[in-house]
Amino acid sequence: MNDPYRILGVSPYDSDDKIKEAYRELVKKYHPPIIIPKAL
Repeated sequence: MNDPYRILGVSPYDSDDKIKEAYRELVKKYHPPIIIPKAL
């Protein structure tokens, strides 16, 4: 099984804020923005 800390590029001993920031950066990288079309 993959180590989630390694995937995020952080240490298990890093602060919660740093881990959350790394997670959010990864989400931005792999998930395209959602564009909701306007009603005509």
